[in-house]
Amino acid sequence: MFRSKLRAFLSVGINVEWSKRSTEVIENTESDTVKFEDGTNATGWLLIACDGAASRTRRYLHPSAFENLPVPVNLLGITVPYTPTKLAAALAIDSYFFQGTHSESNIYLYFSFLDSPTNMGNDTGNYICQVISSWAETKDIAVPKSNAERIALVKHITTDWTGSLRGFIGAIPDDAGATPINVADWFLTTKREHGRVVLMGDAAHTMTMFRAVRGESGNNAVADANDFAKRLGPLITSNKGHPWSAYSQALAKSDQDVFVRGKPCVMKARRACLDAHDFASVTKDSPLVSRRSK
Repeated sequence: MFRSKLRAFLSVGINVEWSKRSTEVIENTESDTVKFEDGTNATGWLLIACDGAASRTRRYLHPSAFENLPVPVNLLGITVPYTPTKLAAALAIDSYFFQGTHSESNIYLYFSFLDSPTNMGNDTGNYICQVISSWAETKDIAVPKSNAERIALVKHITTDWTGSLRGFIGAIPDDAGATPINVADWFLTTKREHGRVVLMGDAAHTMTMFRAVRGESGNNAVADANDFAKRLGPLITSNKGHPWSAYSQALAKSDQDVFVRGKPCVMKARRACLDAHDFASVTKDSPLVSRRSK
C-alpha cells in the first residue's frame, strides 16, 4: 500500500499540518512548546513525538544517545510500474510480497505490490511494485551515484537468479527511481531527560525493514499508542485534576511497556537483516522467517 493512501485514510477528520520540521523544544513547568522551521510554534501540556527514524525530538530527549546505529548492509529500493503480463511470474509466487536470499551470492531480494490496476484511483492499467535489493558491506560492492548505474547494478548482481525472477528484474526501466536506504536501528539506552516529552513509533524503536515488512514496526507503533492510552487514558478522561506526579508515574509505566515489548523486536530485526545476507543463517529459527511472538 502507498503510504500516501494510508496517511489520507488515517487523517480523515483530523487537522494534520504536513511538512513541519521542528527546530527546538522548550519545556516549562506546566507545558511544552515546539518551534518549527517555518516560524510557527505549538504548545501543549505533553509532547508526543512520532517523528520517525530520524526523529529530531529524540535528539532533545536523549542528547547523549540519539543517533541511529548503522547495520553493515547496502540497500537499494526501487518503485517500478509493471504491466500485468510482465508480472505473471511474480503473481504466481505471491500476490502481496515475497523475499529471498541467493544461496551462493547472498544477495537479498524483496518484492512487494504497492498498488493494483483493480484498485480505485489507479487508472494506469499497471501494477506499482517495490523492488529492494541488498547485500552485506563485506562484499565491497559500492552503491553507484547515478540512478542509471544503480539500476544496472541491481540487474547485474541478480543475473544468476532463476529465469522467472530475472524476467521482472530485467524489465525495470532505466529511469526508475533507485534510492539508497541507510539500514540502521535504534532503541533507548538512557532515561528520558524531559518529563513532558515521550516518543512513539519509529522514533522510539527504529527497526530494520527485514521484520518491519511483516508489520512488526507498524504493529509496535499501534501498541505504543494503546499502552499510552491504557496508562494515561483514565487520568485524562476522569476530569479530576490529577497532579502531574500521577501523569509522570503513568508515563514511566508506559515507557516500561515500550521497553519490554520493543527492545526484543529491534534486536530480532537486526538479526533478521544480518541473516538475510548469509543464506546459511536462514533457518526456521531465524527471525527473518520465524513466526512473530504473540
